[in-house]
Amino acid sequence: MMPSIFTSNKSFISYTVITICITLVMCLGCSSNKGEAAKNPLIIFAASSLKDTYTDIAFSFESMHPKSDIITNFSGSQKLMMQISHGAQVDIYASADLNQISQLQRSGIIDSDPILFASNKLSIIVNNRNIGKIERFNDLAGDNIKIVVAHSTVPIGRYTERLFTNLASQSITPKDDLRKLIYRNIVSYEDSVKSVVMKTVLGEADVGVVYSSDAQLEHVMDNTYTIDIPKDLNVTGTYYAVKGQREGNSDLQNKFLTFLQSDIAKSILQEYGFDTE
Repeated sequence: MMPSIFTSNKSFISYTVITICITLVMCLGCSSNKGEAAKNPLIIFAASSLKDTYTDIAFSFESMHPKSDIITNFSGSQKLMMQISHGAQVDIYASADLNQISQLQRSGIIDSDPILFASNKLSIIVNNRNIGKIERFNDLAGDNIKIVVAHSTVPIGRYTERLFTNLASQSITPKDDLRKLIYRNIVSYEDSVKSVVMKTVLGEADVGVVYSSDAQLEHVMDNTYTIDIPKDLNVTGTYYAVKGQREGNSDLQNKFLTFLQSDIAKSILQEYGFDTE
């Protein structure tokens, strides 16, 4: 059994270090040269699958609000939630599902209502060395197949479990038997979708379950191919953003959430394979 992240000294220390580092970066961001107006930092914690997208969104937002200075922290949604739970101050928290935000609301750390700003289907990517060997879902149950997925504590991990259940239910092989054979081939449970992508692209695993936006990245397309997933069996991941508990920055927080729902931000999200409708 994995040790509880709430009781692990190492975990607590790591979150404390992250909090200190972000605070230092924030202070540096606040400093200005003589004669220059100080920029107001906006600290954003966002799911790792949003890294490329939010980098572009942050750039666009800063260009429209020159006095703002966005500081980003990308990781698995559950890791970010734990960092916030341990005191990390954040202006905006963007999660790959609603569960993490709900936990922070129940604990009283966040009291704002989240907005739904994007969704994402799942893709099964296969390393190119398996062309002709792995072509459909049932092939994942074969011998000597290495599958990597995200842990069930991560949104993509929970979505993956639902996807496997949906696909197994349509197989001529008994559902429970097929699931057992597939789960037998899982060699690693990762703490973020980016780790799943990396291991599959590098060939450390044959198969990985990722978001469709990840499967469309150039370096992923160069090294992998996808298994067809019927639309009615696929799973949709939903992305929410919410104001954090950091005080004194309400105006900029509201402006960013408004911008996130603008045509400019939607266009960026769509460019990276997200659905905004």
